[in-house]
This record gives sequence, C-alpha cells and structure tokens, in this order.
Amino acid sequence: MKIGRYGAMVQLGDTDSETKPRFASLNKGQSIETITLEEALDLFKLPRPLGDYESSEVIVSTGRFGPYVKHNSIFVSLAKTDDPLTLTMDRAIELIMESGKRNRKRPYRNSQPMPT
Repeated sequence: MKIGRYGAMVQLGDTDSETKPRFASLNKGQSIETITLEEALDLFKLPRPLGDYESSEVIVSTGRFGPYVKHNSIFVSLAKTDDPLTLTMDRAIELIMESGKRNRKRPYRNSQPMPT
C-alpha cells in the first residue's frame, strides 16, 4: 500500500519481477491503516464484465472520478448506493437507459463558423 498521484492505492506484484505490477485505488471509506488483505484483493476484481447489451459488452470499473459502467463508448457514473463489486446487469442497463434519457434532453449546440 502506498500514496500515489491520485490518492491511496494497493499494489499487486513486485517491481523487481519481469511482469509489471498492478495497482488499484482504495474506495471511499477505506484507509491504508485499516484495510485488510481480503479487501485489498477485492479491489483487483475490477474491471468486471457484466455481459452483453445491444450487441456490446457492459463493463463495470472504477476510475479517477469514481465507479462507472461502460457500454460502447459511453461512461455512466454509478449512484452512491451502487457497489461496483455487486452491481447486476439489470442495474447497469437501468443506468445506461437513464443516461440516454438525460442526453436526449440536452439541446443541440450548433457551432458557429469562425469569422474570417
């Protein structure tokens, strides 16, 4: 465990070996002082594929801005009550559909040509 550029993280593997070590950020509420080995190993279960939806894979993971669902090239943030380790495919589809509804409500911004 160590502090990196974006906060506390755990490392799986050794920097002296030929294979590159893997890193995972701690979740909110976890602390370097109190995290157990089991909790640290759970962090490496992400990204986790959930299945296919509309002929594209759905993946749940955690990034710099928190946990998210990825479908095609769309990234949807999870609600604070959703856990990426236990998220179901049904809940992921629900989040994707809600995101689509929000995006359709945004007005189209017509870009103006640059004056010459």
